[in-house]
Amino acid sequence: MIDAREPLAELWDIQDNDIIEYLARESNLTMVDRTLKRFLNELNFAEAYINVKDNLIIVYTVNMSMIPEIISIPETEQYKQFLDFKHVQNSLASLKSSFNELAILANEDKPTSITIGIFPKFNKIVLVVGDNVRSRKESQILRAFISSARRNGAEIFFADSIDKLHAKRGINSGKITTRVFSGDGIYNEFDNVICSAGFWARTKDKSQTLLVAAGHCDIKSYLSESKKTIFYLEYNSSRNNWRIGIYF
Repeated sequence: MIDAREPLAELWDIQDNDIIEYLARESNLTMVDRTLKRFLNELNFAEAYINVKDNLIIVYTVNMSMIPEIISIPETEQYKQFLDFKHVQNSLASLKSSFNELAILANEDKPTSITIGIFPKFNKIVLVVGDNVRSRKESQILRAFISSARRNGAEIFFADSIDKLHAKRGINSGKITTRVFSGDGIYNEFDNVICSAGFWARTKDKSQTLLVAAGHCDIKSYLSESKKTIFYLEYNSSRNNWRIGIYF
């Protein structure tokens, strides 16, 4: 007999009786995260994200000399035990600059069947290339764009290797499927609210698959007469490219 755990226990790989403790952790870390991000500038830092399992906020840092200054700020000093600064090569400002250059080039040259975006946890720009059939001219444009992307430090994924590499977006035979992971951005079009995905779950009868919003997701809780369309929000991209469901 399989002892099925609660979805949150599965998400954090803990026992059911630890869920309340970990929810309290998440709530505390969310508050710390909001406080911390007010003081992280894009030239010296890349991203900060919550690690509930380790009870830490991981702070991707380019200029490690800034750490004493950050943890000495009165608003953050009391939370320094929750901060784990990890050195990375690319600041958020640098990533945005490179992405903007590639976005301009893509709009001009229009390479076919590609997806590009900033993935902060990779600390890289990621370019996913679909395996669609291309004309000779389209192939030449794509090769030139890939070369430009590499010069801008992008990580290149091709469609036939996506599953092996666990990339966020899979492209196969012209069909794009969006993989939404815990912590990814989502957008509530009805309320114009950006928040975070929590975890996937199913109803008891397994008739519906549900995306549960994380504790730090600030979706307005009032009910509306209209169904709310939810979109996957890739970092630094349009809000309404990938519809992932309906919120009632």
